[in-house]
Amino acid sequence: MRRRWALFAITVASPAEAHEAFGNLGTFYQSLLHPIADPSQGLVIAATAVLLARQPPDAFRAAFLTFCLAALATLALESVTPLSEPGLRAQAIVALALALMALAGFHPGIAPMVGIAVAAGPFAA
Repeated sequence: MRRRWALFAITVASPAEAHEAFGNLGTFYQSLLHPIADPSQGLVIAATAVLLARQPPDAFRAAFLTFCLAALATLALESVTPLSEPGLRAQAIVALALALMALAGFHPGIAPMVGIAVAAGPFAA
C-alpha cells in the first residue's frame, strides 16, 4: 500500500512537459500532430474543410491550395521571426465564423473563397 502512495506522490509531483507525449519525433511530425494537442487549431482546420467541401469544384481547388500555401507560409515565417500565437479566442471566432458560413450554404465564388482561405490559413498553422 505504501508503494502505491509513493508512486502516486512521484507522479503528481513530477513536472509535466507539454507536447512530449510522443517523444522526440522531429519538427515535421511534431507540427503534424499539433492540431491533436491544440484542439482550437483542429477546429479551424475542420471548419475550413467543411466550408471548402460545400463549394463548387473550381472554388474548392483554388481555395484549398491557397489555404495550404497560407498555412505553410505562416509556418515558414514563424521559423524565421518570433510571431505570437493568435490565441484561443481568435481561433474560436474564426472557427465559428467558418462553420456558420458552411451551415448557411455560403457560395461566394472563387475570388472571395481564396480570400477566406488566405485569412484562415494563419489560424490553422
